[in-house]
Amino acid sequence: MLSPISKAVVAYDGSEMSKKALERAIMLAKLDKKLVINVLTVAEVTLLPLERNVKLEKAKESMLEVEEKLKAIPNKTETYNRRTSWTDN
Repeated sequence: MLSPISKAVVAYDGSEMSKKALERAIMLAKLDKKLVINVLTVAEVTLLPLERNVKLEKAKESMLEVEEKLKAIPNKTETYNRRTSWTDN
């Protein structure tokens, strides 16, 4: 079954709602192999180095979860990691 949707954007933060949104997008991608899923995760940036590192690690863990779930679909998947901050270090 072909979907009228050609691209899906999923905001993923590890919450139950974001997990459900990702599962729904994966379900649609299994039905339509041309569907492109873009997953976005955001980490809060703080000025405290230790707290910032903890939050960045949580964001990395979220993306690893996403990558694992995307293996369930035959669609071509790519992962991009981009980190920007005020200090950019």
